[in-house]
Amino acid sequence: MAKNKQKRRLGIIGAILLLCNIVVSVLLLVSIFAGYFKPSQWPFSAFLAIIFPYLFILQIVFLLYFLFKRSKFVLIAILSIVISIPSCRRIWTINGESNNSKESIKIVSFNVKNLTIEKNSTKQLSIDDFYKHLEKLNADVINLQEYSLYNVQKDLNKLKKITNTKHVAYTNYFSNNPSLSIITLSKYPIINIESIRSEGKSYAIASDIVINNDTIKVVNVHLQSIYLNLDEINSIPNNTEEAKVISKRVYGKIVYAAQQREKQVQKIIANIGSNPNKTILCGDFNDTPNSYTYKQINNVMTDIFIKNGKGFGFTFKELPLLRIDYMFTSKDINPLSFQIDRKSDMSDHNIIIGEIEL
Repeated sequence: MAKNKQKRRLGIIGAILLLCNIVVSVLLLVSIFAGYFKPSQWPFSAFLAIIFPYLFILQIVFLLYFLFKRSKFVLIAILSIVISIPSCRRIWTINGESNNSKESIKIVSFNVKNLTIEKNSTKQLSIDDFYKHLEKLNADVINLQEYSLYNVQKDLNKLKKITNTKHVAYTNYFSNNPSLSIITLSKYPIINIESIRSEGKSYAIASDIVINNDTIKVVNVHLQSIYLNLDEINSIPNNTEEAKVISKRVYGKIVYAAQQREKQVQKIIANIGSNPNKTILCGDFNDTPNSYTYKQINNVMTDIFIKNGKGFGFTFKELPLLRIDYMFTSKDINPLSFQIDRKSDMSDHNIIIGEIEL
């Protein structure tokens, strides 16, 4: 009888929402463990890793609904939300530490998204604004992704002058497009440079930097992009058949990119070692904290956003709630602070800034 009373209280709409809540709960719980699965073996895990924050928000909505209804089914939402808390800490943290040290270096990472091609700049900001921002940051090591070099030596010299750095390492993504590059600038000597490649594309550059008679490896990465934007998602029509075609194409992009990143992260692990020493790994990973890519790196290194960051960690502007830019350190390095620079609209990415103790 109590069961029938509960059904009457929920009604048809309530029953439908309960079913939706169960489905969202299952997807949310599976998305938490998406990083344990290789995209090449279970492609759907790549999609679940991306939608985790949206599933979490939906679950909060269900929580509020069933609280309002005073329904015992609120326990479903509560349980899944509690289980999700560790994953939420990778995109939002309130306990970040910020420490001071007499000897420290500041490290910056920024995907400029072809900002050096002025017509591609968000809100038509000039390249001069970008240079002024770099100069103001006054970082010791600067890592840039998707930077266009037209006159290589001239452009690099200008970058060094603006950033007050003396040393530079760079690699081109493709041999047939020598302008688009990944660049690392340093105030300290760079003694060794290695380009990390996969299937004819360079997606990372490793630089050995000598600091106070010690050597630190800085790996600047830009992993496989999905090449997805809001316009493509918003273009999905109401027509069922067309929607299926576009949705299938979008899903295919997500899976393909995740499988490429799976290969790329394996080569990065091979480069830095399964127990890296004195290593900083940063850049645009194009993957979320619940992904296979993130888990492989986080297994052997420290995500300094979790230890030193505060607030939301979102770094990508075109698709909200996504954190895809990271800075990791090996366990033998003491990170002091981490922040996300959201003051400018120069790119679709935010600048990430870390400070480590020497």
